[in-house]
Amino acid sequence: GHDIQTKQIQLNSVIKNIGVHEVKIALHPEVILSVKVKVLRNDEELILDTTEENNLQENVKDELIQTKEESKIVKEESTSESKEDSVAKNTKQAKINQDKDIKKESKKATKDTKYKKNNGEQKIK
Repeated sequence: GHDIQTKQIQLNSVIKNIGVHEVKIALHPEVILSVKVKVLRNDEELILDTTEENNLQENVKDELIQTKEESKIVKEESTSESKEDSVAKNTKQAKINQDKDIKKESKKATKDTKYKKNNGEQKIK
């Protein structure tokens, strides 16, 4: 933290009520920080309020951790699905390519057979 002098605190009006108030602090002429100040009745309220805030922060941390873990699980599942999809696509593409190759070979064989047949017939004549 930084030490702040009272002349750095900028109040719009005097704080007379219990509750949260926004206060501006001039750290430098070009740097003005806005902070929230909580005014309480006594030390017991301070302890109670601090305990509640700490519990709230712990709950938020727990929720963040849980969200990250859930996100990680979803990411792993989607990665797994993506790998499965990729394998399926590659397998399908390989089958398509294989079918194309078979058709090409079949056409070539048919062409070769016709050529040999035609050349053979021409020699006989």
